[in-house]
Amino acid sequence: MKTLLKLSIANLCLFCSAGLSAQDYVSDMRKAEAMLKKDSANTELKWQAWGIVAAYANQDSTEAMNAMGVFYEKGIKALNIRPDYDMCRYWYEKAAEKGHPGANYSLAMMYYYSKYGIEQNLDLAFQYAKKSVESGNPLFMFGPSTPQAIPPCSK
Repeated sequence: MKTLLKLSIANLCLFCSAGLSAQDYVSDMRKAEAMLKKDSANTELKWQAWGIVAAYANQDSTEAMNAMGVFYEKGIKALNIRPDYDMCRYWYEKAAEKGHPGANYSLAMMYYYSKYGIEQNLDLAFQYAKKSVESGNPLFMFGPSTPQAIPPCSK
């Protein structure tokens, strides 16, 4: 499996350096994410999909970085990848640095609700929520502009 993952990443990196179109990228990401979420897909295909997302994340794709954050937050049962909240935060932070609204939202929730061993920090939660709105996420656009205005979500 590890060899397959390395081959998938290596092949994809070569493809990326050869000039990947935006349409190909979107298509690849959609297929890979769907494959990783699909219970019926075989393990080999899931490892290939993981390699695609990881390669794009390492090529500075904010969508892929955010997807890596989600995958590490939830884990991928079929690949025996357990939730890893340090890696989850790492990928969300990388995507948030580049302005991904979903990553900023996820970090706001982590800091607001003290999720995954992160100490509650309302100032950071508010900063991430504000960045999420500024980058186009409508979830925080209404209500007073204070850290306490962050809407509740499930923990």
